[in-house]
Amino acid sequence: MTAPRNPTDPRSATDGEVRLPPEPGELAFDRWVRDELGRLYDATLSEPVPEELLRLLDPDPERN
Repeated sequence: MTAPRNPTDPRSATDGEVRLPPEPGELAFDRWVRDELGRLYDATLSEPVPEELLRLLDPDPERN
């Protein structure tokens, strides 16, 4: 979900406008979220995709 644009905060700029780097607290939070998501889901993401799911996603099922 994207935060609403705040015209007084250049970090919320859109459409090619100049953005300031994130504040240090934001970087720390981003790092924490990335680390926690990795801790929770890295093992799951490294598992192979089940064949049944691959068949459901196949755009041309008659090809096989």
